[in-house]
Amino acid sequence: PHRLAKQLLRLSAVDAKGQRPAIKVTQGELASMLGVSRESVNKQLNAFARGGLVQISRGTVKVKDPEALRALPL
Repeated sequence: PHRLAKQLLRLSAVDAKGQRPAIKVTQGELASMLGVSRESVNKQLNAFARGGLVQISRGTVKVKDPEALRALPL
């Protein structure tokens, strides 16, 4: 979970306005970046979404709670 969390934080770097933009990326693309299956990314993203850490929709992920993502155990 922490590798996915770190990747989401990298991809959603704060912009010039101090906001985190939605990430336009598929679960398959995230899986490829991390060297894991799309299914494992799907399970973890859904767990993050249930916990209020991210918001997921078709082709996008929005980080809602970056501090909680950073605090995930290694």
